[in-house]
Amino acid sequence: MDSKGIQRTAFALLAWATAWATMFTLEQKLDLANLAMLMVLASALSAMWLPGWASVVVSAVAVMAFNWFFVPPKFAFTVDLHQNALLLVVLLLVNWIIAGLMNRQRRLAEAARILASREARLRQWGDIPAYLKRRGGVSKIRDIEARQLAAKEGESTSKKRMKVLRDFMKWTAIASKDAFDYDQQVWQHRSADQSEEESGEFVVFLTKYDAGRGDYKVAGAYDLGKGREDAVLKILLAQFRQDVPVLEAGLRNFKKKLAQDPSMPEATKKLLLETNRDLLPDADREAIEVQATITTKKSR
Repeated sequence: MDSKGIQRTAFALLAWATAWATMFTLEQKLDLANLAMLMVLASALSAMWLPGWASVVVSAVAVMAFNWFFVPPKFAFTVDLHQNALLLVVLLLVNWIIAGLMNRQRRLAEAARILASREARLRQWGDIPAYLKRRGGVSKIRDIEARQLAAKEGESTSKKRMKVLRDFMKWTAIASKDAFDYDQQVWQHRSADQSEEESGEFVVFLTKYDAGRGDYKVAGAYDLGKGREDAVLKILLAQFRQDVPVLEAGLRNFKKKLAQDPSMPEATKKLLLETNRDLLPDADREAIEVQATITTKKSR
């Protein structure tokens, strides 16, 4: 039984308990007919919360208890007067009629609720033609959904492309032989917004060519953060319009050339090969993987 069922049963029991307490209290002041009216009232109240079969059973037990406690001779199921016998029969029939009527009323209310729910669904179906008309028809809706799907796929492709281009610029910078020392302050743009994941990987220098001296002057160095770096890289590398698989293949070839470049420092080569094991020969890659497995088992 769920919580609602327990609550309804509790209300019904409370109605019967109140009625019986009242009857025992007023037994010396009221006659049997008036006491029976209290039973009818309790039966009507309890029928609002009890199922039909339960109301019938409870009413029958209540009439038998009324006969036992109030109808002479008391504490017996025999009845002295025909009037009292008729009272008990009528009392039982009235209680059953009330239970039946309440049960029928509940079924009608449930049927009305189901009918209202069906009508609501039918109205929703009836609104579909108007909705299609407002949206420009089925073909228009399909076009909009297709564009939305393409936008989602394009966003995913754009993230993959940016990851490849960012990796390309990182290794281009590491392999570059153009270097200079800079010991001035690097301004972190909106540092409060830069979490660990949004930490910038590059420093953007703003320079101005000095025609008199024939060199570039640094106006400032800025750490933009990953999100704004992506925006800058997207502008700077707009000429790379190839598909992502083509860019990935080009990046792999670029890394492979760096790994084979004799002028590259050994530390840089080691870092490159550790982060890109697919560049290693098969035998070396398998040896590294075996060594990593052994190290992991020892640590456990």
